[in-house]
Amino acid sequence: MKEMFRHSRWIVLLVALPIFAGCPLGTIHPQLVHLTPSWPVYFYAPGSQDSSSVWPQAMAVMENGDWVVAGRYTRGNTLSQSTRGVFVMRTDAQGQLLWWKNEALTVAITGACRIREESDGGLTVVRGATKVNGTSWMENDAQLVIEHCDADGGGLSYRVIDVGPKRSAGALELLANGNFLVAGRSSGSDGYISEINDLGEVQWTATLAAAEWVEFAALAEVQVGYVAVGDRGLPGDAAGYEGYAVKVDQQGETVWTQTYSLGHATTFSSVRETEDGGLILAGLTNDSSYTVRSTCAVKTDELGDVEWTVSLGGNPGLNIPRVVENPGVGYLVGSGFYNTCLWQLDGAGQTVWSTTLPVPLFFEEIAPLSDHGCVVVGFCAPDAVGDTVFETFMPVAQPMFLARFDATGQLPQ
Repeated sequence: MKEMFRHSRWIVLLVALPIFAGCPLGTIHPQLVHLTPSWPVYFYAPGSQDSSSVWPQAMAVMENGDWVVAGRYTRGNTLSQSTRGVFVMRTDAQGQLLWWKNEALTVAITGACRIREESDGGLTVVRGATKVNGTSWMENDAQLVIEHCDADGGGLSYRVIDVGPKRSAGALELLANGNFLVAGRSSGSDGYISEINDLGEVQWTATLAAAEWVEFAALAEVQVGYVAVGDRGLPGDAAGYEGYAVKVDQQGETVWTQTYSLGHATTFSSVRETEDGGLILAGLTNDSSYTVRSTCAVKTDELGDVEWTVSLGGNPGLNIPRVVENPGVGYLVGSGFYNTCLWQLDGAGQTVWSTTLPVPLFFEEIAPLSDHGCVVVGFCAPDAVGDTVFETFMPVAQPMFLARFDATGQLPQ
């Protein structure tokens, strides 16, 4: 049960949400719907709008200001009759759809996903995937799905490479040298980090062991190395865990490790290098009953030593907080389960502004904009656990949303 509380989302009730009232049905292309105010903007998967579900996994802002989102979709009313696959879409900075491309896949896509704009303007999207060998994740193999397309979405192709047996691909990073960094947990108690080249060849693997377990959920390329964060089980405490971070050099050798306890149980799901060479981390803390959860942020120096911590609240539920640096302002943190909460922190961790979207929207990713505002992506209805889809999973539509905020945390009209 504790495993599900850490990195999964649950579905408890499927009901029609009032925000969908009056939306036209039957479109065969992604449907764009503006509510009042003009943001957020909603998108449905190709096919019947009343039975399509769209889950964004990654977002990136392009050099020209466009936004690219990658994720997965399901179309159909039941598992046996549904089509599942992955998509990449591009909008302008006002949320106007430029193009949408999708592929039906037979592999099981996990939550880890990254987008990179190449020097020729094309896109590379890398997703964590699972080769299912049994009913337990510990029997499955980790894979990467690598997609390439032109700037206009043309020439889309994908391929699958193996990461390793009996592993999860819980975290990804696209490296400056063109390789891929992947991390997660092995079938035992160990965490791992691997660098893999474009041919699927493993360059090195670092194994991080603990008395209970180590599991990584986020990665960052930093000065002369890489940082992985997640959590580590507490010895003798079947339900307890603490935040965990490790830095390895470019050959996978451990430089330092750190643990962080901000409550009864702490886990990190996001990490970025900061302008001063330190790190900013975001995650969740729990009370001893696992009924009260809070979004947290931690600023460290280059060695992982804490400079400040802050508990933000925000009803994070089981969703995964993210953090990014907003250059010249501080740090943007996003979180939320059944509501999307955002915080702009200054360099000392003090809240500059905070806001909550006024309709039930589930947060996924956040990206800073050049005007010191931000764009947020998420979805609009409950998800199932991981890739498990109930037979009656989709009685209502589950559109994706994009929301743009200005530098004061307001939705522009």
